[in-house]
Amino acid sequence: MAGEPRGRARRVVFCASATEALHLLHPGPAPGPGRPSRPWLFPGEHSACLNPLADWDVRWMPGDPAGCATVVQMAASNETRDPLPHAPGTGGAGQDAAQAWGKVPVTLADCDAAVFSGHKIGGPRGAAVLWNAARAALDPVMEGPQERRRRGGTEDLPAILGLAEAVRELARTPGRERALGPLRDALRRRCCPGPG
Repeated sequence: MAGEPRGRARRVVFCASATEALHLLHPGPAPGPGRPSRPWLFPGEHSACLNPLADWDVRWMPGDPAGCATVVQMAASNETRDPLPHAPGTGGAGQDAAQAWGKVPVTLADCDAAVFSGHKIGGPRGAAVLWNAARAALDPVMEGPQERRRRGGTEDLPAILGLAEAVRELARTPGRERALGPLRDALRRRCCPGPG
């Protein structure tokens, strides 16, 4: 067990935003030799997930996943917080949990990396977390020595401390988002009434 906290810390990269963290996770600006296979994505993905893949030949769910790999997928919808469908068995998956964190259950058991945003849980803007389970090499968006040379730019320490406090508050009040469920469901019924 000696050294375990340090080992865990090496899996974490503090970023300025979830968008930056998602850019770190994507494999690069264009496909080429040695790149992962075609991304297989849900059409409702956030633009922060889609924009880095503008030059890729993306295949959209629910089409045939043969020869594809998931890159990053949102854990929940921005608007409704509903869990989104995931692509099972394609390997190499990352999870954009910025919208889901503290609102719907998030599991990291079946993903290699995940992104969390502090201001989505009541913390200040300017701090996000990239959890990199495999500790795979990342291509920095900007070159720099910060975060063990995995990103460039001085970290916003007050924002990171605020993020930590928001996480502690989230742990103290685990059910605070449940009150929003009935309001969401009522809005859905009014906007999208069913037949009859």
